[in-house]
Amino acid sequence: MLWNRLKSAFFTTPIFTCRCESVGRHLQLSALPNVQGHTRIHLGDDVRLSGSLAVVSGKFHDRPTLRIGNRAFIGHNVSITCNREVTIEDDVLIAAACKISDYDGHPASLEQRISDGLPSEHDIQPVRICNGAWIGYGVMILKGVTVGAGGVVGAHSVVTRDVPPYCVVAGSPARIVKCAEAETASSLKAVSAAA
Repeated sequence: MLWNRLKSAFFTTPIFTCRCESVGRHLQLSALPNVQGHTRIHLGDDVRLSGSLAVVSGKFHDRPTLRIGNRAFIGHNVSITCNREVTIEDDVLIAAACKISDYDGHPASLEQRISDGLPSEHDIQPVRICNGAWIGYGVMILKGVTVGAGGVVGAHSVVTRDVPPYCVVAGSPARIVKCAEAETASSLKAVSAAA
């Protein structure tokens, strides 16, 4: 345990912070993230990256940006594909083995796929995971999705549409299972504001 802490303090963390555009206080790393491409990475305070993290971008935009807010936790073996923008706001919890992508991997148009053409603007859409959301184990979040504040995504779900604030979704494709009542939502907002 002591060896891992020393390795993180004197090797892993300094190397990764050199790759980032901005890094807040008290970054915690368990392993050196694998960053491929030219994604601009911004980290808030008290971010915890617990294990292997892969961040990948293509050359479709000049400035793809990954923003991770304060007190965010990202579990082991998480993969983030960022070709335009992926935003993970404050107090978000992302469990292990999740995949987040703002691009499907190939253009939607058959002609563009056959000719190895570049994707259109519609093929790459930003992803946002709002304050206090909880993403369960093995979830896939696809392009253009916003997970609302306090939203919960059940394990192994595939999220293809926006998740309303304070709602629980599950399945493939993910559907609303339940939503917090207005009183619960307002009390959660008060807790978030106090933090």
